[in-house]
Amino acid sequence: MTFTITAEVSLRGTYAGALSQKAAKALCEGWLDPDESWAGQAEDTITTALENEQEEVLRERLYAALPQGLLTEIDGVKLALKLEGGEASIELEQLEVSS
Repeated sequence: MTFTITAEVSLRGTYAGALSQKAAKALCEGWLDPDESWAGQAEDTITTALENEQEEVLRERLYAALPQGLLTEIDGVKLALKLEGGEASIELEQLEVSS
């Protein structure tokens, strides 16, 4: 008789950084409304510009760092776990922009 071991793992982390106004305007260039002030649209526009791109970057980088297999020994018993389906689910849960 064999037993199947399944372990669902969740990792949580928060990454933060700063973006200068000049860089933010360059990033948002395609989304800016010329009839609205920068201050009035900056946070929402930066969020829009970053959301999809940042999720893709996180997915690529974190997935690359995720081990495809784990070998452990517990009380002298070896246990090998492989990443099921060969793929992990990595999602950007929340993106906040504030000034």
